Amino acid sequence: MGRPCPSSTVIGSRISNSRLRYGLAATLLFFVEIVIALYVHDNFVRPFFGDVLVVVLLYALVQTVLLGRPVRVIAGVVGFAFFMEFLQFLDVVKLAGLEGNVLISTVVGRTFSWLDLLAYLCGGLLALFAEIVRLPREESR
Repeated sequence: MGRPCPSSTVIGSRISNSRLRYGLAATLLFFVEIVIALYVHDNFVRPFFGDVLVVVLLYALVQTVLLGRPVRVIAGVVGFAFFMEFLQFLDVVKLAGLEGNVLISTVVGRTFSWLDLLAYLCGGLLALFAEIVRLPREESR
């Protein structure tokens, strides 16, 4: 077996570093979301900012696994969040007769809000902004 090409080693290292950074970001955001859920009981941070952060969390989580093109992944995550909100609009938990299931009610949600859609969009823009800020530093290495 020959030695690996130096450029492939560098590329592999960058991919591993990117996945590690996304994984660390997802972990940190997960703990921030837990703190918000347990200790913040207001009318802005928990209902709005928590929804903004959940989109960034999901983006980081997807990037940890797939490491896709940022704009496509962000669009997919925001689209997924919109879809989940649409399920809340339809109240699929009630339609499926699962309103007594706390886990399903929590994961899918039970209350539709137009502001949630705005929060998801803001989360997508925040993730995009983070990528724009990060890119020049990545390319200079």
